[in-house]
Amino acid sequence: MFSEDKVPACRCTAHPPHEDKKKYMYVAKEESDYVVWCCKRCTEISKVPTIQVSYLPKGVAKAAFHNAEYTREKNAILGRGRKPKVGNLTVREDK
Repeated sequence: MFSEDKVPACRCTAHPPHEDKKKYMYVAKEESDYVVWCCKRCTEISKVPTIQVSYLPKGVAKAAFHNAEYTREKNAILGRGRKPKVGNLTVREDK
């Protein structure tokens, strides 16, 4: 699914600046669409799990498809879809 050399750096502001930001990252959950990373050091400091989500190529493609589908549905409801053309003229409905 993903390679271990692609460990993201921790982005939490509680992470001590002098420590390596990739050292304490571990995989908390792995799905076919995304990987959830958690930083042990920041979790110890803030007492709340600090997570980051990395989307895999399959998840990015799935999100792009759903976003395009949502946009098409929204435009159809609002009447902003493609209008049929006749020659060089655009046909419009009168309101």
